Amino acid sequence: MHLYNDIIIKFRSRFLENGRSEEEINNTFIKAKTQEIEIMKNLYDTYVSSSSFYEDEDLRCLKNYEVPEKVIYFYKEYNPKGNPMLFGGINLFDLNTIREYNSTAFPDAYLIKYGIAVIGNTIGGNLICLDLNCVTNGEPRVIGVDHTIIYCSDEHNKPEVVASEISEEEIKLLEAGVIKEEDLIEWLSYETLVKYTPVIAETFSQFLLALSNEDAEFEDIENEYFSS
Repeated sequence: MHLYNDIIIKFRSRFLENGRSEEEINNTFIKAKTQEIEIMKNLYDTYVSSSSFYEDEDLRCLKNYEVPEKVIYFYKEYNPKGNPMLFGGINLFDLNTIREYNSTAFPDAYLIKYGIAVIGNTIGGNLICLDLNCVTNGEPRVIGVDHTIIYCSDEHNKPEVVASEISEEEIKLLEAGVIKEEDLIEWLSYETLVKYTPVIAETFSQFLLALSNEDAEFEDIENEYFSS
């Protein structure tokens, strides 16, 4: 896929301009090993054996998701070894790091069940994700998930989305006993999550292209997409 090749050439050129050695650059975007590709090819087998957050039964839904071939091709040919930091302080994860974050990191590992796979993060710790529920021309869109909006309390022991303050009207209803606090909780689901997640790019290749072109919107990605 020539588009990816052109994108990688731009990334490598930027690295060279920033003073990285040719040896380091040549070892950044490399062909993935067969077992690494399986991380993307078989989501259920990958995470049923590695997830610290979910039981086997919770992850059966992953059998319904497939990472599109165009994305698999990118990681097969250009696995971003060492999680390089690109324009705007965006880290692009390699395949082993993708598995690690989607298995054991909080709140990252809660997302994979809903077809949202973390593939990188920002310098502020916010998440860059593939949304496998929304595919256009064989590519998933890329969304951003604020690392602070998912919360799991000891009281309820299941994740919720905390993205908006309680309104004055809701406070009055609470005080009047018309509703309970639990009635206001937005439990984590795909539908709840996407209400509060910005779309960073309509496709994976558009995201990479914008990064390689150093588009202005990524220069301050924290304020552009994640500031409340």
